[in-house]
Amino acid sequence: MSRYSHCPGRRSLAGCLLALVASGFSPALPAQDLACDPGAVALQGAELRVSPGGQDTGNLQCALDEATRLGVQKVKLDPGTFILDAVVSARDFQGQVEGTTRTSTIVEARGQTAFRFEVGAPSVKFMTIRLIGSRAANAIEFTSDASNCSRRTIFAEVDRVNFEATQGTSARTAGVIAVAAEGCVGSDQRLLGKLTVNRSDFAELWDGVATAMTGGAVVTVSFNEFETLNFCYLGRDSSQDTSIIGNRCEFGSHGAAVEQNSASAPASTRMRVVNNRFTYRGSQPPGFSGTPVCMAWVGNQVSTVVGSAEANSCSTGPSRFEMVGAFAAGTQRLRLSGNAFGGDYERAVWLTQAADTVLDANQFSNSFSTADVLVDVSCARTIIGPQQAAQVLNNSNSTYILN
Repeated sequence: MSRYSHCPGRRSLAGCLLALVASGFSPALPAQDLACDPGAVALQGAELRVSPGGQDTGNLQCALDEATRLGVQKVKLDPGTFILDAVVSARDFQGQVEGTTRTSTIVEARGQTAFRFEVGAPSVKFMTIRLIGSRAANAIEFTSDASNCSRRTIFAEVDRVNFEATQGTSARTAGVIAVAAEGCVGSDQRLLGKLTVNRSDFAELWDGVATAMTGGAVVTVSFNEFETLNFCYLGRDSSQDTSIIGNRCEFGSHGAAVEQNSASAPASTRMRVVNNRFTYRGSQPPGFSGTPVCMAWVGNQVSTVVGSAEANSCSTGPSRFEMVGAFAAGTQRLRLSGNAFGGDYERAVWLTQAADTVLDANQFSNSFSTADVLVDVSCARTIIGPQQAAQVLNNSNSTYILN
């Protein structure tokens, strides 16, 4: 068969190429001498395949090194369990690390982080990552270049991955983090780019997803299942356009939160929370003395937070606890619309140092302990729409309660 058999007749070269692209054709790479164990790592077509059962840490590390060197865009992990005794890392990797299915490919990290990707465009798909041991660790870290802090842009994706931790929520573990590399501490060295976490399951971790990105980085956390975590999503000292969409979150501290804590925090950040189901699991993490919150937007003296919450449900679950449904401090232009607050609360909505806030079409029935809505004296220009059956404790002279 001719090597041009994909392009029969007198089709032009341009037409041939378009036909190949449309058909999903992926050219095989020429044979390469790999610096890996040939019994565990093999170049098959346009991907590197890795088998478990040997020196898994070294084999996975070698596969990622060779994929980066050769420009191979997929590292495919066969079914089975890969046991890691050290972090597997890559710099400038442009491609996918992909299991066979999310239940048949297992990566066990024993006492340390599983994967670390510095800059590039990495994607992790179709596997289970299990953290084993009592030490703090992360399943996947996305960071800037640890050897050159000025290189700080990453386009990262996590899709259909199961995250588990055997030590439970008492250890500082996380499923996915996106932060500047260790040692990159300047305000002009924070991580840039994009992070998408989609259709994944997180269980028995401290944090599900944690980020500290800047420059208007786009962060999307969508359609995930978070079970028995302290924080489902936490953004800290960021300048992000963050969307939390369609997740189910069972939490002990915060469901979804952005916090601007430091004096060097970026000037503003945004979080939009849409169509999520938050449930307080009934117990707080060790050492936590604050009030559990379903959704929180927290700014400070140098940084403001903007955003919205639409069509979310927030419940205290089976245990009664003095908690808050939505907390806003140091915010501007926050809208809470169409949310349902169910269970027993200290306050369903608590506003402090919040400006230009709108509450409309929310459901507050049977949700309050002291008040459905508390508006502190420090708030400015709060509008509370009609037909919400809200009991309001208002201490501000610029609150407008519409009947």
